[in-house]
Amino acid sequence: MNVLSATRGLVSINIVMARFGLTARAIRYYEAFGLIASTRDRRNYRCFDYRVAARLELISRLRRAGIALGDIGRVLGPMESEAPDISYAVDRLTDRARKLEDDLVLVREVLSEFTPAVETVDLDAGQASPYGERSGRSSGQRVDLRRREARGF
Repeated sequence: MNVLSATRGLVSINIVMARFGLTARAIRYYEAFGLIASTRDRRNYRCFDYRVAARLELISRLRRAGIALGDIGRVLGPMESEAPDISYAVDRLTDRARKLEDDLVLVREVLSEFTPAVETVDLDAGQASPYGERSGRSSGQRVDLRRREARGF
């Protein structure tokens, strides 16, 4: 399968999907949202010129980075626009990185609170477990809470 249509310089939707990790549904949505415009080949399949394929690559990368479509639209500008607004993209990506760093700090704090509970615990017979149930184990038997959590208990 050729990447480029010899007669019109177009890239097929299948190539775009494979290269940028997009689904046909996502591409249709981006088109409906006004971020891209497609043309049709003789079989009525969507095709894209290299300019639109470059926009799809940028859309794909920004979406994977967690940038909202509205912000991506502002970065890309109208279809006639020659160059994306890189400074706006950098601002959004910087904001996203800060948010992820804050989230990571919170996750690490909560994880440190739970770490002692994940260690193997000695449950005496009849003692309530951290899950509010009676263990029913004889004294000295040990249970690994990690296995219990993995089973959804």
